[in-house]
Amino acid sequence: MKDLSTWFHQDLHDALEPASMGFLGKILGWQKEEIEVFIAQIRQDMRNRKKHVYLPVAVVYGRKPEQ
Repeated sequence: MKDLSTWFHQDLHDALEPASMGFLGKILGWQKEEIEVFIAQIRQDMRNRKKHVYLPVAVVYGRKPEQ
């Protein structure tokens, strides 16, 4: 679970900027500098071990039908 959490944290960290640029920049009309400052604050909060975030996750799996 600790490894899974580490991978998820890294994925979230890497996807934060492109997702934020698209949503905040194109849809809400924020300037690039504003978004970069906001992302820096979010990343600082992500490193804070006193804050705990819980996200719902859906896991879907399947099997090939037997013949």
